[in-house]
Amino acid sequence: MHFDASRVAPKLWVGGAPPPGPFLAKSGFNVLVLCAQEIQPRSPNFPGVLVVHAPIDDARPSAEEQQTIRNAATIVAGYLKEGRRVLVTCAQGRNRSAVVAAMALKMITRAPCQDVVKVIKHYRERDARGPVLCNQHFVNLLCASEVKPRALSWGDW
Repeated sequence: MHFDASRVAPKLWVGGAPPPGPFLAKSGFNVLVLCAQEIQPRSPNFPGVLVVHAPIDDARPSAEEQQTIRNAATIVAGYLKEGRRVLVTCAQGRNRSAVVAAMALKMITRAPCQDVVKVIKHYRERDARGPVLCNQHFVNLLCASEVKPRALSWGDW
């Protein structure tokens, strides 16, 4: 079985709506983050995988949705630091999942916003069916998040 996802960093994947069933666990994923507001299947649909529900609309995020993005990114960063393999999804794997993954990556690496955006775009756009992180509201939120920047490095995790 094939599904639409791209490895954007060590143990971190971004993709479109995931297939239900044991496929994700059998593929080695430990954690699934569902970011599409309209695609929130119940956790039992993904046996063997911890499911995080982080529903976000694909428009200008409300204050509540901005907090959902931050919370989901914090959760993703924590699981990555534990060495778990994480898949962050939305409908197409282009904006909502990408901003959560990018923010988690920024939290871990403390890399400048534009460096993180370039990395996510570089690895995801080759598989996505369109531009990635093209929602400027999400990019602005990512760049406004308070993390002291430093050079991008995968060696920290």
